Amino acid sequence: MPGAGRLTHHAPMWAFHRFALAALAMGAAGQVAAGEAMSSGRTLLQPPSQAVPSPLTDRFAATVRFHSPMMDSFFRYDDPDNPSDFGTPFYIEDTLGLKSRLFQGSIDMMFRMNERHRIHAQYSQQDRSAVKTLSLSGPLLFGSSEFDHGDVVHSQMQQRKLDVTYTYSVLRRERVEVGLGLGIHLLQFEGTLSEPAEFTTETLDTAGPAASLAADFTWRFTRRFSLTAQGQWLRGKVSDIEAEYRSYRAGVQFRAARNLSIGVGYSGTYYEVDSADPDFFPGYLWIHNHGPEAFFRVSF
Repeated sequence: MPGAGRLTHHAPMWAFHRFALAALAMGAAGQVAAGEAMSSGRTLLQPPSQAVPSPLTDRFAATVRFHSPMMDSFFRYDDPDNPSDFGTPFYIEDTLGLKSRLFQGSIDMMFRMNERHRIHAQYSQQDRSAVKTLSLSGPLLFGSSEFDHGDVVHSQMQQRKLDVTYTYSVLRRERVEVGLGLGIHLLQFEGTLSEPAEFTTETLDTAGPAASLAADFTWRFTRRFSLTAQGQWLRGKVSDIEAEYRSYRAGVQFRAARNLSIGVGYSGTYYEVDSADPDFFPGYLWIHNHGPEAFFRVSF
């Protein structure tokens, strides 16, 4: 039949047309896939990369720390009614028998906003008390009270500190992050020195805010191990008050699970205040706390 002959003659052409259409469809699909791969920043035919869980990728973290700091404290409390009457400078641990090493816990939290903004918040408290018979070469003038050699004195000291620090990551890479920012610190010192036999009691209670420059550093040097470090610093003079504040912390952590890390580190805090303001604190205060710590960290 004439029609049958024409169908047989054009069969290879129809097959070629079908093959060409299929090839064009596959090419278009490949172009779409390539465009998606380029837009996602990965090479064609490679699976998308997955972020390694680490302090660099955490959006929120809560860290429980166990400290064992050495306490070095030097103190002078002038008469608040007449600050020109200087008190006796003395080392608290040696003179009053307060513990020179503490075992304590604290908790801090981290919030990451966007990729480069972070907020750290931490609260810590230190409590010490002792009863000791004074061994002095002269009178101990503390505030408006006087304590002498052989007196049995009861002493108590508390330090409370709330830190809120904001940092912006000026450098952020897959394994390294460096942040700079500002910190706000609310500090409170409270102390009591009494001699019950003579009905003598002197109390000191002072508190105030302070600001500091802040910096932090993070380095993930293996898939599971990371090094972190933070520091704050302040030095200034306002009216009759001159002060300096420094704090630092560094530690190595191991990512035991996706949302859990454990680690060890070292931290320290330094305070120095020289004040003639009777409404704040008339006297001189120098405290340096430093020692090792262990921690576990839950993060998401």
